[in-house]
Amino acid sequence: MVSDFKFDYVIIGSGVAGLHVAYQFSENKFFDSKRIAIVDRSIIPESDRILSFWEENEGVWDTVVHSSWNSVLFKSADVNLNIHLENHTYKSLYFKEFSSFCLDKIKRKPNFCFLEEEILSINERAELVELQLTTSNLKSGFVFDSRISEDYFLNKNNFPSVIQSFKGWEVVFEEAVFDECSFTMMDYRYQWNNSNSFMYILPSSNKKALLEYTFFAPFTILNSELDAQIKGYLKTFFPNKKYTITTTEAGEIPMTSYPFSKGNTKKTLKIGTAGGWVKASTGYSFKFAEKNALLIVDQIIKQAPIRGYKQPKRFKFYDKLFIKVLKNQNTKGPEIFEKMYSKVKLNVLFRFLDETTSLKEEIGILLKLPYWPFIKALFLK
Repeated sequence: MVSDFKFDYVIIGSGVAGLHVAYQFSENKFFDSKRIAIVDRSIIPESDRILSFWEENEGVWDTVVHSSWNSVLFKSADVNLNIHLENHTYKSLYFKEFSSFCLDKIKRKPNFCFLEEEILSINERAELVELQLTTSNLKSGFVFDSRISEDYFLNKNNFPSVIQSFKGWEVVFEEAVFDECSFTMMDYRYQWNNSNSFMYILPSSNKKALLEYTFFAPFTILNSELDAQIKGYLKTFFPNKKYTITTTEAGEIPMTSYPFSKGNTKKTLKIGTAGGWVKASTGYSFKFAEKNALLIVDQIIKQAPIRGYKQPKRFKFYDKLFIKVLKNQNTKGPEIFEKMYSKVKLNVLFRFLDETTSLKEEIGILLKLPYWPFIKALFLK
């Protein structure tokens, strides 16, 4: 028998974005009197992945951070940089541990309900949103929806975009080979056909690390070819070193100027990738999800329009321009990133990527980069 349930808020999806929103609701007493539902086919994650981010000082997630670093390596054919992180720490955690941490906090709140069901339809009425699930019907005052809208798939090719595709191996060597105090943001010394492709390395000890071969490109390659790139990198830079592969991960992240806010309505807010919470020019999303969740809580309490973080127009312009460079001049990527990491102070660069810099600082960054690819991109689609 189908039952009807009424909630103040429904969160569709228990991924990074949905959990950030639910966690912030559970931490604020304002929401103790609100009925909140989390809907997903499976609340407990079936697979794991590593989430990385930078932040200043200590953070909420430090109890589940498994590794952190105070210096970053950048390598190319021409430079070998080891940059100390003066004001930031780079951190990594496993999604399953993040999920467990959030769910443990949320489940202590009796006003939360978990429904492991499929969303069949959503209809927005004047006062409520009606959601038809597999075995029940819900009514909600507001919905946070992590599902990517159909409009994106129909129209994504009308906007500049590239794909961040990656394959990672977590490997354990028989002997010490890594500096566990430093992580490698980009190693361009082993590229796929002169594309913007690089190795990203997160060591958790001097013997163990995640090695992730990554593309920022308008194309993808086969999974087997990604494996071959990792194997070739290990053979080239760790010759005759024996290792064991413990786990693997792979994924694709859209880096696009598509206006995800089109999916928002009066009573529904798209969240996560579906809401444009992924930084278009980098693919980073974890701290943007946290920022959005905190702003959503503040907006609800103040009875302001619920929209989360609204990206300033100039940062939309920077992202779109950079994506156009990577789409149309993909081989320029290594040169641009090399200048970025060698010429720009890293604490300023991180704040720029967090969209907290001043216009003066942004102009200073742009003047340090190769200008011709960006000028050319202004006249390209």
